[in-house]
Amino acid sequence: MFIPMVFSVWILSLTICYCFDAPWLSFFNWRPDAKQLVADTLKFHWVPVFLPRLSNLFYVLIFNFIATLTGNRILRWLRVDFDSRINKIIFSIPLGWGVYSLGIFYLGISRLLYKEAVYLFLTLLGVLSILEIKKVGATRLRRMVAQNGAGARPAPTFSPSLPYKIDKTDLVFLPVIIIFLIVQLVTSFSPVVSADPLIYHMALPKLYIKHHALVHFPGFLFSTLPAHTEMLYLLGLITSGETLSKLFSFSISSMFLITIFSIGAKYFSKKVGYLAVVVMITVQFAFPFSSCFSEPWIDVALGLFSLLGVYAFFVWIEERRVRQAHPEHSRREGYLYLSIICCALASATKIQGLFFVSLFFVGLLVTVKMDRHFLKKLVWCILLVGIVALPWYIRSWWLTNDPVFPFFYDYVGASASGGWNNCSNECFRAFLSQAQWRGAKCFNDFIKINKELLSSTYSLSPIVGIFLMPALTTLWQGNRFIRRFFCVAIAYYIFFIFTSPQWRFFYVGFAMLSIIVAYFITTAWTKYSLTRLPIILCMVVLSIASFSISIKWVVSPFFTGLGVLDQRQFLNECSENRIAVWINDNLPQDAKVLSWRLDVSYYLNRDYMEVNPAFQSVLNFDKINNTLTFLKSIKELGITHLLYDYAHDEVFTHKIKEFLDKCLLELLESGKITLLKQVDSYAVYSVER
Repeated sequence: MFIPMVFSVWILSLTICYCFDAPWLSFFNWRPDAKQLVADTLKFHWVPVFLPRLSNLFYVLIFNFIATLTGNRILRWLRVDFDSRINKIIFSIPLGWGVYSLGIFYLGISRLLYKEAVYLFLTLLGVLSILEIKKVGATRLRRMVAQNGAGARPAPTFSPSLPYKIDKTDLVFLPVIIIFLIVQLVTSFSPVVSADPLIYHMALPKLYIKHHALVHFPGFLFSTLPAHTEMLYLLGLITSGETLSKLFSFSISSMFLITIFSIGAKYFSKKVGYLAVVVMITVQFAFPFSSCFSEPWIDVALGLFSLLGVYAFFVWIEERRVRQAHPEHSRREGYLYLSIICCALASATKIQGLFFVSLFFVGLLVTVKMDRHFLKKLVWCILLVGIVALPWYIRSWWLTNDPVFPFFYDYVGASASGGWNNCSNECFRAFLSQAQWRGAKCFNDFIKINKELLSSTYSLSPIVGIFLMPALTTLWQGNRFIRRFFCVAIAYYIFFIFTSPQWRFFYVGFAMLSIIVAYFITTAWTKYSLTRLPIILCMVVLSIASFSISIKWVVSPFFTGLGVLDQRQFLNECSENRIAVWINDNLPQDAKVLSWRLDVSYYLNRDYMEVNPAFQSVLNFDKINNTLTFLKSIKELGITHLLYDYAHDEVFTHKIKEFLDKCLLELLESGKITLLKQVDSYAVYSVER
């Protein structure tokens, strides 16, 4: 099954490469020659390259197995019952990942990030997992004896038969989903290439491993933020390497799709669940973040934990209504506590996850309405948030005097020990106008901050229109679950509009809307035969458009992961890697490189200082007003080399960019710095001692 699917994707990709010989099909401005790919693949020389990489699958399966058993123990403590095995799995594995991350966090703040300590922690979890297996087996045996008598023989634990027969729905949707997952799995074996993982999602764990602690890097904004998912990537890096980290990302993405299927199948039908997954895949490819499913980003993890939190809360509401109608039922509140744990995991992944923590407490207040058990539930929920998420925000408060940094920074101020007190207001606000909400004081600030977003093509995307119109129609039909999902999605959409114009933060909203759209499509298909042709045409057009957009992000990493293309050749086409390799090979071991938020951080094996020009905690350009003060500032920091990208202006204000270009030119002409190497727009300078 695996080989035919891989070659089907390969043939389709080659066909498009042949038919559309265009630069936009490239990755890193490079498109592999299709004829050469055919020749290389037919030699089968990729087999000894690809098969050893599969050993990382063994590691990730072991880690996920232990995470499942660890999560099962937590679910047993919460006394949560599930109506299917798949619903239990989608909660148990993320809970196990949460235990992994908390363990790595406490090892990091204790300065014990050594491979031996990590293996000791994993061994402890493994022993507890063995005990959990024995506990589950004993519980099943007791249930069987109670039901059938003492002489009953236990049934086998694992059954070779499938839980249901394969029907037409499976044959239509499963091949599409399986091919997508196989492509993402194979892509996971390629090197890390996305910007944010190279800047901090993978670069920071690499630095933490080097220093054996969760150290703070002044000027490096991301070293102060919650990093739940980065701890999983750190676990992969310290035990096996970056491939295992990418496989953790693939596992999160797979669990995200399984969760979407589970919700659709539970509340509607299996067809709705499958179709929701296909819609989500289409939307994923339609935006320029299609690498999020195989690259070590954190946005899919935010979507997964948030979706699980909302899902568990809705189940708790339904169970509560059943208990009110039938008082003899158990008063267990497992789903309520499970919901707040998942919301807390979302807030520990990204600050935007605090929205769902706040939404949970609002929902709890509205639902419970101050009954006699309200105070007890509230205390337990606050305690769970404190255990799961609060450590990250305490760390941020300790470093910056702002627990939700950089939000509301203008109001809270900054801690001198964190080095943020020198932040330039002008640059800070200019940066936030592109990426973050600084706590705007009036509606005019909202409009000003999000002007670029509101005028962008994404806000007018046909995907959004296709989502919202069926959502409104379905809402009008009066389905209670759909109304709840729609309200949560729209509430988060409004929140997200005023926090960041990054569409990948809206993964949880897209997941909810994909379920709504799938329900709408299946309902319209069944009730109104005239809608079938438009639905088919719409899905075909969207699929073709999404595939055309995504192919440039998938082809080269896929063939590199498969082993057809050499990893060194793949990375050599990337100027970020080539300049990093030159630095690692030619600069002295005691070199300290200054860079400005560049995509080379993960590749560097020399000490470096990552500076965000918007947050001038290290280099304050309000005080650096000429070439001499700039040179004095970098010498005081112990900088021996400068790494500068003349084409990079994403986080620079025009004023700072112009000043740096002029400053470097003057220093070069005066002999204070020396140009050592230039690769494309990257330049490496040595600073006069």
